Amino acid sequence: MTERILQFNNEFIGNNAQKSLFLGLAGSLVLVFVIYSYFIGSIIFAVVERKQLEADIRDYKSFMGTLEVEYLNLASGITLDKAKALGFKEATDQIFISRKGSVKTLSFRGNEF
Repeated sequence: MTERILQFNNEFIGNNAQKSLFLGLAGSLVLVFVIYSYFIGSIIFAVVERKQLEADIRDYKSFMGTLEVEYLNLASGITLDKAKALGFKEATDQIFISRKGSVKTLSFRGNEF
């Protein structure tokens, strides 16, 4: 009878340990698969977003180039006659600010200011 009880306990405990080990390993495998899927998905989305941003940058650079050409064309068309036709007048009493000797300036000499 005692042998039978010991044999039953060994089979039950051994079976339970194997079942627990299997469930733990299966759960770990599922967890690793979920984490792997998450990282692969985030990498794919990052690559797609980067390609979209690169396309946007190309579009903005092209647009900026056209604006620069338009600015240069407009800037080259500015003349004194055109300014006078638009109502601008030449300044007669120009006032300039001069630097006096009493103002201290900051200069770099060697390692001292």
